[in-house]
Amino acid sequence: MAATFLFTGCGKDDDDAAKPSGKTYTPSVTATVNSEPWTGVQAGSNNVMGIFVFEASDSKGSTIKFMGSPIDSIGTYNFKGQYIVPTGGGNATLYTTDFGGTSEFVVTKLDRTDHRISGTFKIESEKYSGTGPDSVVITNGVYTDVLFQE
Repeated sequence: MAATFLFTGCGKDDDDAAKPSGKTYTPSVTATVNSEPWTGVQAGSNNVMGIFVFEASDSKGSTIKFMGSPIDSIGTYNFKGQYIVPTGGGNATLYTTDFGGTSEFVVTKLDRTDHRISGTFKIESEKYSGTGPDSVVITNGVYTDVLFQE
């Protein structure tokens, strides 16, 4: 099953998205990954083909990702959480909640007029493949005015 996914930049207005209200947005995603600050430089989310996907990447290509049933309102969702760290040569270390750990994705704003989503998140996940620590803990996750496609 393929899903269409749109990435937009963080830290500047996204001119790609329709903004019927005429508002200007400055999307952002931040978190703490294993006690280190993490800042997204691109992010996007969608509710397409029966699945919700949220994805944000930093300047080094490390990616925080959530996937699950489509969202329909403000609330707390227990989606599958992943953290992907590129290790060079096309390889990556994958941390996932598929085989242990927990994740929480909280939606505090769902603007269907201007297609924006905001909220908080956290992930405690185990290493599935690759090199690096056996687990990753992501706390203090905040996403603000990220583009939301339906």
